[in-house]
Amino acid sequence: MAVITVGNFDGVHIGHLRLINRVREIAKRRGEKSIAVTFSKNSKSVLSGGVIKTLINNETKERMLLDAGIDEVVFIDFEKFSELSGEEFLKYLKKELSLSVFVSGEDFRFGKNASCGVNFLKEKAVEMGFSVDIVFFAEKDKISSSSIRSLIERGEVEKAAKLLGYRYFIEGNALGGKHLGRKLGFPTINIYPDANVVFPKYGVYASDIEVGGVRYTAVSNAGVRPTVEKTDKANIETYILNNSVSVSGGRVVVFFKKFIRPEKKFDSPEDLSSRIAIDCQIAEKIV
Repeated sequence: MAVITVGNFDGVHIGHLRLINRVREIAKRRGEKSIAVTFSKNSKSVLSGGVIKTLINNETKERMLLDAGIDEVVFIDFEKFSELSGEEFLKYLKKELSLSVFVSGEDFRFGKNASCGVNFLKEKAVEMGFSVDIVFFAEKDKISSSSIRSLIERGEVEKAAKLLGYRYFIEGNALGGKHLGRKLGFPTINIYPDANVVFPKYGVYASDIEVGGVRYTAVSNAGVRPTVEKTDKANIETYILNNSVSVSGGRVVVFFKKFIRPEKKFDSPEDLSSRIAIDCQIAEKIV
């Protein structure tokens, strides 16, 4: 038997964690499994017919949900399941995942055309033999992943962190580049993020970078490097302050602490180098 919650869980923010913690609490008390059911493709992207970039990719989402204490994460195809009636969806959860308790927020909608809400859920619970637990949120505590995405796109990473419950981050494989930063006296670790994940406002940020499980204070540029390279392919270039860290491939994580300035094209590489030195001094003072 399993205690289940369903949602996009994009970003696994503090609102999501309230649901997750409730699922864990009930599952522990009942001696049952806790399951988070989520979608292989963001439901809003499917419904809009467009591409809505997410805060994290599916691999990261699964890891974060498991780290939060969920026993199992189940990915389902939203396009397929959105065609099911509310009753058919609940039958799937009951038969395939052994639903015993359904945990949701009061605004949860499901079934074809989002036609079913918590009242329908409670009615079917009696009929189908499972329980319902509703988590209520005060208006001030309601958080949306879309609002967090908007903050990040505006460079307001400090505000985003308060809603996420952690510093916004981008992770990826460290790649060898053209060593443009090294030529300026600031060797960087470069990553090209997942194209489907939201990208921050172009600019320079005080940051931390995690390399091999160790965090270092850093300064990061998010953008297209207009002074030294003609490209429209954005990346994250990170310079570690006061440390010489050798990175040859492997996964790194950049945590964004504070926006320092917009990205701009300088008149010369020397002018850029001088400005980076100032950026480093600013970043060093930001905890």
